[in-house]
Amino acid sequence: MLVRMWPRLHPPVGSGALLERRIVSRIPDDIIESVRQAVDITDLVGRYVGLKRSGRSFKGCCPFHDEKTPSFHVWPETSTWRCFGCGKGGNIFGFLMEREGLAFPEAIRQLAKDVGIEIEAQSPQARARADHLQRLRDLHEWACAHFEAALRGPRGEPARAYFTRRSITSETAGSFRLGYAPPGWDNLLRAAAESEWSEDELVEGGLVIRREEEGGRKKLYDRFRDRVVFPIADAQGRVIAFGARTLGDDEPKYLNSSDTPIYTKGQHLYALHHAKQGMMKTGEGAVMEGYTDVIMAHQAGWPVAVAGLGTALTHEQAQKLSRYVKKLWLVYDGDKAGRRAAEKAIPEFLPEDLETRVALLAPGKDPADLVVEGGIEALKDALAEAPDAFEHLVATSAAQYDATTVPGKAAATEAVLESLVAVRDPIRRALYVRRTSDAFGVPEAVVVERLADLVRRREQREAARRDRAAGAASSSGARGASRGGGRSRGRSSGSSRSSRDQHGDEPPLEAYAGAMGGADADGGYAPAHPADFDAPAAGGAARRGARASGGSAPPRAVALSQVERQFMEAVLGCPSVLADVPEAGTELLAHPEAAELLSHLLAAWDESGGTLEDGARAVATIEAPELQALAADLLASGAGKNFADQGRDCLRILEDSWRSRNAHRRVSAAAGDKDAEIDALQALIALEAARHARKKS
Repeated sequence: MLVRMWPRLHPPVGSGALLERRIVSRIPDDIIESVRQAVDITDLVGRYVGLKRSGRSFKGCCPFHDEKTPSFHVWPETSTWRCFGCGKGGNIFGFLMEREGLAFPEAIRQLAKDVGIEIEAQSPQARARADHLQRLRDLHEWACAHFEAALRGPRGEPARAYFTRRSITSETAGSFRLGYAPPGWDNLLRAAAESEWSEDELVEGGLVIRREEEGGRKKLYDRFRDRVVFPIADAQGRVIAFGARTLGDDEPKYLNSSDTPIYTKGQHLYALHHAKQGMMKTGEGAVMEGYTDVIMAHQAGWPVAVAGLGTALTHEQAQKLSRYVKKLWLVYDGDKAGRRAAEKAIPEFLPEDLETRVALLAPGKDPADLVVEGGIEALKDALAEAPDAFEHLVATSAAQYDATTVPGKAAATEAVLESLVAVRDPIRRALYVRRTSDAFGVPEAVVVERLADLVRRREQREAARRDRAAGAASSSGARGASRGGGRSRGRSSGSSRSSRDQHGDEPPLEAYAGAMGGADADGGYAPAHPADFDAPAAGGAARRGARASGGSAPPRAVALSQVERQFMEAVLGCPSVLADVPEAGTELLAHPEAAELLSHLLAAWDESGGTLEDGARAVATIEAPELQALAADLLASGAGKNFADQGRDCLRILEDSWRSRNAHRRVSAAAGDKDAEIDALQALIALEAARHARKKS
């Protein structure tokens, strides 16, 4: 075992998708592993994909993008999958997350239920809470069936006529489970009493309203009366709420369920459970204003439309959509209300990795009208010229504040920058800043400075909340900090939360682009040029002791080098290689996701007391799709290799490069101090000589 000479450092922390990782701690790791072992990945994937054996794997067409030649592979021995066409990959949990739009804990629970595994021994209070939420879901399923039956029954003729006028077929009505609430104050109440639903449950579920009258008496009545009913489901298709519309033009025209323990307007989207498969296949989606607009788009053969739920679109909804699509249209009526709605929605979507466009239709026309008059092509033609969301924001701000004047330009610039505060990706932010500068004639440096000021103000407002959250996470989850024979390894456990959560305000680290250099002429690994050490890495992180600058240049991408790939293959295939990893730990790797994966494996090794034998098991608790895909790729490409020898050879090369990089830094730091510079150069020469001597031997 190598002598542990250096302080072990925490893994790189940056912004973007990598920092969005969350490692679930509420579900015990041994339960997650039991679920992973109990689920046959070929059976799971086979529910969605036609698989045929191809050597040691199974092969089929990818369910996440359109392809004619199969490039989707499943490996039963490691319980992993990967598509070599779109690059997605992971384990059983990752597959269900991608396919069904589930969060990591939801995927675990669903699979556990499928194989009959009890997730956790819940307290009586937690069990009662879970049972109560399920009772509310059952109530909404019952109510949905009640409204469906009313639509089909003798009293449903007015509603059926309404749907016919809107060109909604009976097949479509059945698919979307459309219903009817007949006239009368207590139709649902009386039916619920016969089905033994309590009044309190009906009130809590938002289906019945309780009003207190004079004398303390309470009057109950149905929320939905003489309206067509549109069930609202979660991403898994479970009914959780309802929207309803009058048959005429009475006010309010639309009426939605109130928020309940199982439903929050800003977290769900109408018809997402219908649209998500089409979204993933095509990469396209559309958010519309009306339920009928969505239904008609699906009926006409464009099953990628969803709708908001009676309130302004939220960042949570934008994030949810970004899981499924790359291109999105926000479709609004061209009236004043539609323009205002678009202005409110755009800032919520700008931070996401989406090509978002804003389509304002001609006044008096909605998507359903276009579909009825000219089919889905008429709607697509109307969307074809929709401007980019940011360009729309710039244009509307210029018009609103009269950007022909100096005060107007200043106000328009300020309005646009307010919408950019939440944009964290440095490249996207830089491009938006340049466009703002060009649009309003404000020097780019001034725009950058003003945006940085707005960001600082927002961060100051949120600082207390972040500190409280970080403190709570640090106190509750710093597992593995001192495990494995009593050795304090000092790295983030990775098994329960991010290193930023565990280490509070400690300065983050920087993964240096190009820091690992490339292969040299004699097959070794040459260190990068010292100038490379000044550049920020992908994710915008900063090395220990350095402060990240909000105005830094866009980061360069960090590629997974061959030696890093082979090393990570080895530690996944033979975790005992981890015992030889020096105290430098994740500092040996330049690729940020590989370093993150190594951090997780090192923590698992520590927590096992040096007895970890299964690399696939160690990464089963990782939630981040990027890390799941990388692990699946490494497990597949490393099969059948001599991991022990491969790991030692790669580790030697990585350590040599790490030492050489540090020596180069000392030389750069000593510039101007002749004696220190000579000492640093001599140390560098000695290191390089030793490296070449080892190669020759």
